[in-house]
Amino acid sequence: MTERVKVQEVFGVRSDLIIESYVERENIDDTLKDAIENSKKHIVIYGGTKQGKTSLLNKHIDSTSVIKVYPSVSTNSTDELYRSLLREVGAKIRTDHSESTSSSTSGKVVASFIKVFKGELSHKEDQGEKSNYVNVELNIANPQDVYGVLKDMEKEKSIVVIDNFHNLPNEIQIKFSKDLRTWNDLGLRFVILGIWKEQNYLTAYNTELLERIIEIPIEPWEMEDFENVISKGEVILNIQFSDELKNKILSMTYGSISILQELLKVSCLNAGIKEAPESKIEINNLEYVTKAIDKKVNDYRTNYINKLKLLAGANVTTQANSLYCYFYIAKFIFFNEDYSESGISKEVIYNFVRANINHTEVKDKVLRDTLSSQLNSLDKTLAKKNIHDLVTFNLGKLYFLDPLIKFYLFNCNKEEDFSYIPEPWIN
Repeated sequence: MTERVKVQEVFGVRSDLIIESYVERENIDDTLKDAIENSKKHIVIYGGTKQGKTSLLNKHIDSTSVIKVYPSVSTNSTDELYRSLLREVGAKIRTDHSESTSSSTSGKVVASFIKVFKGELSHKEDQGEKSNYVNVELNIANPQDVYGVLKDMEKEKSIVVIDNFHNLPNEIQIKFSKDLRTWNDLGLRFVILGIWKEQNYLTAYNTELLERIIEIPIEPWEMEDFENVISKGEVILNIQFSDELKNKILSMTYGSISILQELLKVSCLNAGIKEAPESKIEINNLEYVTKAIDKKVNDYRTNYINKLKLLAGANVTTQANSLYCYFYIAKFIFFNEDYSESGISKEVIYNFVRANINHTEVKDKVLRDTLSSQLNSLDKTLAKKNIHDLVTFNLGKLYFLDPLIKFYLFNCNKEEDFSYIPEPWIN
């Protein structure tokens, strides 16, 4: 008996497999396929969080040829990035002590030179002697040295994927963008995934990358794309959504493929469908969608309240001098109802803060100058709090990076949920 396909294999968000309802978009998928097959340039895939960057990559790149590196906000140098890269291919890395010592905690450490091993480390039994390190000594900060190790290990034809590139501190992003020119000359290709919205993000740091990078924006998702996802899933699962139910789901997506996928999955489960039925079933009860929306809002609630709580309380010791602008920016994000992809102007934010600020006696110029300063440092503040996937302020406008927060804010009880965010001036 043939095993029936499960709903979770067709709809939903999965990082461990390609969902069966995945649809190729000519302007996106074909661009990536062509870049992989016919170019040696680095590839940058960018766009909002959970918009399908990883799925796109997994669909078209053989996992056996990929080295994946996942930087975090605590990655403080390109050295650490390259250490992670070498560990992923099985190299063993040790920092060398330049002088013989019987103490493991003393001696001169040559931090810029390390030893890399393909196999097991060989240790001398006598503590007074240096360990018998083998293979190559290198400067871990030098791409050419790192490439030499990869070549020795026959990994130089791999594609290196750096996921969540936006997690790296800004100064490390700049340094790495300089290295990318060297990597291109050496012949090692990188695919970089990030959540920024604008084009030429890396070339702004290094103009020499202009002819060495292919950029692929994961957005926008068109309504036709979403309809194709639904149709493909219906055929695979042997089900049919009513037009009214489909339109209800489509009205809630906010341009997010992940919201579409999750609402389709949960609606099917609410209808009692866990796998493809033998006979076609029509799903037409809007209550299934309503309950799916309520479930996803509840799933997202704690995450977004906590993130906005972190923003509202950022730099609390100095916020009194800054008129608690971060609190009001968080409040604006919560109660704003404009989710335009073209961004929200600083003037709109100012008018909201002016109408809500407790310090009504503050002069307009002081408030404008203070708010401008806080908005200009917003991205750095969010990065320090590890919530930089929420919004970004760029060229005088605020942009939502995470479409899921739009869905949450539109459907949540704003007054109730915002009450969980404490006012920073109250001890």
